[in-house]
Amino acid sequence: MAFCSQSGAIGASVLNSLRETDIRFSQFISIGNKADVTESDLLNSGRKDQNVRVITYYLESFEAGERFIKYFMTGRSPSP
Repeated sequence: MAFCSQSGAIGASVLNSLRETDIRFSQFISIGNKADVTESDLLNSGRKDQNVRVITYYLESFEAGERFIKYFMTGRSPSP
């Protein structure tokens, strides 16, 4: 499972709350204010890692919301 967070505080809180569980992320990505990387830039990153079957996002805004949603609607993603 991969986790992408726009908020560093939320990301740290999620990681901290999972410390006492068996849940682990193979990827943890913090995109902050999205100055260099957006949520849409990361859509294919999970496909390159065999340990990623699920990508979860915490987003406060979308840079290219239509592009992000179309990725899932067109079947390019194995699962939404």
